[in-house]
Amino acid sequence: MQVEVKRVGKTIPHFLGRVIRALPCWLAIIAYAIEIAVVAFLFILSIVFTPIFLRVGEGYGPIHLSENQDYHFGTPSTMFVVGFLMLFLFFLMSSVILARVRGHWMLSVLLIYAFLVQVLWIASLSMISYMYPDSVSLSNAAVALLQGDDDCRQYAVGVDACMSEEAFSQSQQYFSWYPFQAGPLMWYMIIFHIFGSRNVIAFQVVNACFITVFIAVLWRFGTHIGLRNEGRAAFASLSATCMPLMMFAAFVYPNAIGLTIVMSGLLLAAEAFSMKHAWSSVLALVSAFVLCGVGMVFKTTFQILVIAGVIASLFAIWKSRRYWQLPVVLAAVFVAKRILDWPTQWLERVTGLDFGKGMPMSAWIAIGLGQPKNMPAGWWSPEMLQMFMRVDGDYSKQSEIAMGTVRQRLTDMLNNPAAGRQFFVHKLASEWAEPTFMTSLYSELGESSINQNAGISSEVLHGSLTIPLLRYQNVSQSLIYFLALIGIAVLIRKIHREKTQSMDPAEIFSSVLLSTSFIGGFLCYVFWEAKGIYTLPFYLMLLPFAALGLQQSSNMLSGLSRRILKKSALDKLRNGIFVKD
Repeated sequence: MQVEVKRVGKTIPHFLGRVIRALPCWLAIIAYAIEIAVVAFLFILSIVFTPIFLRVGEGYGPIHLSENQDYHFGTPSTMFVVGFLMLFLFFLMSSVILARVRGHWMLSVLLIYAFLVQVLWIASLSMISYMYPDSVSLSNAAVALLQGDDDCRQYAVGVDACMSEEAFSQSQQYFSWYPFQAGPLMWYMIIFHIFGSRNVIAFQVVNACFITVFIAVLWRFGTHIGLRNEGRAAFASLSATCMPLMMFAAFVYPNAIGLTIVMSGLLLAAEAFSMKHAWSSVLALVSAFVLCGVGMVFKTTFQILVIAGVIASLFAIWKSRRYWQLPVVLAAVFVAKRILDWPTQWLERVTGLDFGKGMPMSAWIAIGLGQPKNMPAGWWSPEMLQMFMRVDGDYSKQSEIAMGTVRQRLTDMLNNPAAGRQFFVHKLASEWAEPTFMTSLYSELGESSINQNAGISSEVLHGSLTIPLLRYQNVSQSLIYFLALIGIAVLIRKIHREKTQSMDPAEIFSSVLLSTSFIGGFLCYVFWEAKGIYTLPFYLMLLPFAALGLQQSSNMLSGLSRRILKKSALDKLRNGIFVKD
């Protein structure tokens, strides 16, 4: 009897130990399984929908643009299927050919190419003004503050020294709605101070610089998740031909800036988990998340990426068993969160105003569940701003009304499931299946210094190249979703086979980060205010997975060809022996 008790006593801790050791592996597999389900859904969505923005009236230019879409629902055409297969073969061949180039040379050529293509696109647009509403408001506020810069630095001078009465009134209203826009305002002020007021082209070129850095960051993350030379060649091909990525810089807004800074911080965190010296790791982790805080200043919704970074940190720490890193990460994230408040505090101090809390988060969810007239499902509408003005900015009343609106809309969808299903399908299609992710629309949303009906930009945006390029982007988008499915499946197989034992902490951090970032972005924009330009950064997170999928496809085809050749050689040998006998 005593022997049995001892056996049970030893078995239970042993079993619990095995469960605890295996838990990160199974949690990672669950996360990848969720991502596969989401990407598979988006793949199907991209095949049956091709949303295209409609123009208002006849003619071209900003005044004829709209965000209303024609969804183009239907089964894929024969041309789509042929294009899909041809593009897959093209990427496969290009990855095999480029794999002969050394990694550092390949990366250098990719970055130079990406920067030059973006600059050429910006030059072809030659914008002298930009008409995106938020860009206009932020530009006006930045110019007004810069004109009174010397006085405003003292922080004790009244508002009149910094802004004209009209500019003051507009800015007061705008920042009372969106106090978090103080961060983007600072970026506009930096660009205008260095390159001159309202210098749209300078803003876009700086965007291009940051996007080029972002490509390098994704390259490094791809290396961490298992891309070898063929995989890196695949990543180079996919990135170089991703038109939304190459056209992203034309959007005069700090989305690209915030994305690059946050992802650079998270890459530094990935490297920190593999550092051998404790103090080096501590310094790198603190620097990493502080850098993330700076990036979030310019685009607050990239808090999703930082949350994903914290989750990925837990996996990396669990793997390395360096548990002292956890309080370091949490403290650094706390500092990063505090950095978010600084721009608004600075602006309030400069202007002598209290902008309050602005609109509650529930207001953005209410917008995301609305159906504005002549707009896609869940896109921006002024109803919550009208509510803000009705209650004179009272935050508690706004929250109460917005939550009531959310509950009512969800109840209506539950009572009419068909309508609710159609709403979310149309909303997600407008966000994830529109081939350009709004980059074409925002490339046209400004006044050019050249004839807007002539030149390469006009041919691309509304000329002879528009339809062919749109078809290409439509096929390319679906192919990236498909290749990403293969890549994520490769990671699941690897983790299930190796149980994370041979995986480096940086590899675990990188794979979990990219996966949870994408899932977080998808879940957020199911309910949040919709826009394709908002989902583009999370779509780009799939590029390393797609490259991994292409690498696996290449390996499978190579293995298959070797087996066929080997079988053919054996058959010839057998036939030769038979004839000889």
